[in-house]
Amino acid sequence: MYERTWEPLIEPDSPIPVSDLEIRVSKGSPLTLAADRPKLYKEALDYWNASQAKIAKARSDEIISALQSGDEDAIAKIMKMIGGVSPSQRLTYASLRDKSLSLAISGTNYMEFIGTNEQAINNEGFRKRLMDAGFNDYADENAYFANPLAACTVINGVEGGKAYAIVGVRSNKVAIYPNVHHVSGGLVDIDEDCSHLSFKTHVEKELQEEVGLDENEFSSPMLYAMIRQLPSRHPEAVLGVTVKIGKGELMERWKKSAPDKFEHRNLSFYTTDEIPQFLETFGHSMVPSGAAALEYVMRYKEAITELV
Repeated sequence: MYERTWEPLIEPDSPIPVSDLEIRVSKGSPLTLAADRPKLYKEALDYWNASQAKIAKARSDEIISALQSGDEDAIAKIMKMIGGVSPSQRLTYASLRDKSLSLAISGTNYMEFIGTNEQAINNEGFRKRLMDAGFNDYADENAYFANPLAACTVINGVEGGKAYAIVGVRSNKVAIYPNVHHVSGGLVDIDEDCSHLSFKTHVEKELQEEVGLDENEFSSPMLYAMIRQLPSRHPEAVLGVTVKIGKGELMERWKKSAPDKFEHRNLSFYTTDEIPQFLETFGHSMVPSGAAALEYVMRYKEAITELV
């Protein structure tokens, strides 16, 4: 068995349809890294600045093309993806009781996410210093990570009576985990007063943007678990859907209809019989929440098959 790079935070006994899930949002603890630990915060900002330069270089052809054409919308979209400091919702606590999911949320932004969580993936020394500082100051080693609420969604299918999962390889044009295996995922939006969120809306948006699927082409999302990625310390919901179209048509949708298809450079299909060997080979290096998603696909393969 591969060495896990994630740990479970919430594991229901069986998948929960998000339509049955009652989500309660309350006020969480703010991120106080800038005020409490300015030297560590400067390290986070320095990393953010370097990250922007790296992604700008990877997408230089698109930037040049947009500038030459004078397409202001295209320029704005690319620059937002590279250096946009959009607000995000920081998850500080999560618990599940029956079908009631309670989440404590405060504010952060994409810059702080890259500077803390993403830097922790590539800089073990920084991760340890940040965890030690959080433990010493608040008895919480995760206190100084931005930890915006995120969710990954694994697309399942059934062929010949066997369940399979779709796995992509992320491109070098993404800031987090470039050139490694993953499923679909992203940060979850919450309404302006931080009182309501919808995993269903999130999944529909992500799968349309990353794969080109319409909401009527896959089943209602299911909550498999919530996990913490160990290298980044980032908490994430793990969701699953079952696709209603064939593999060939799905690949065509991704190639021709996905606005953000650049996030992956290919997609592959693995049956539940093939997933253990895949995890043995790539589980340690892929995005941790993606590895978790594949484990839950194996655990819930009978439930997935019944959705078709």
